[in-house]
Amino acid sequence: MSILYFLGLNVLGHLAFVGSRMTTALFALYLGASPFTVGVLMALFAALPMLLSVSSGRLIDRIGPRRPLLAAFAALVCGASLPFLFPYIGTLYFSSSLLGIGFMYVHIGMNSIIGAHGGPERRAMNFAWLAIGFSLSGSAGPLVAGYAIEGLGHAAAFLVLACFPALALVALWQRKQP
Repeated sequence: MSILYFLGLNVLGHLAFVGSRMTTALFALYLGASPFTVGVLMALFAALPMLLSVSSGRLIDRIGPRRPLLAAFAALVCGASLPFLFPYIGTLYFSSSLLGIGFMYVHIGMNSIIGAHGGPERRAMNFAWLAIGFSLSGSAGPLVAGYAIEGLGHAAAFLVLACFPALALVALWQRKQP
């Protein structure tokens, strides 16, 4: 049961991340951004995580995954909420970076938890379930974002996407230990 809890948290965080990537590109185009600007925004989702991933992994190994995951889900909520609150291209630069860093911590923290869950005989199966979760959220994120954009508009779609890591944040906050 515990593994499903963590897989669910990962799905909620990843869904918001991939949905926000698509929504960022479409919102930037809607706001009149150039193709170059859209490319820069997409690169920001990965630029800082690329530079910070090793030190982030060391931090999680040193202090454990709970606090970094709480901060990561909070960063995902903030990163997805900002374009709703401030619907400008400039906001998307900060939002993209914050979403990228937030999900990097979710990804590293969840890999740490999944790798430690159960014995070595369960590890391959646990990571297989994690991969299935990524597939589900990787498909559902753009789908949710597309329907939200269609029904509510670009800025409000970010708010819809922010609800998913908010659920994960509340669920993790209520649990005493990961």
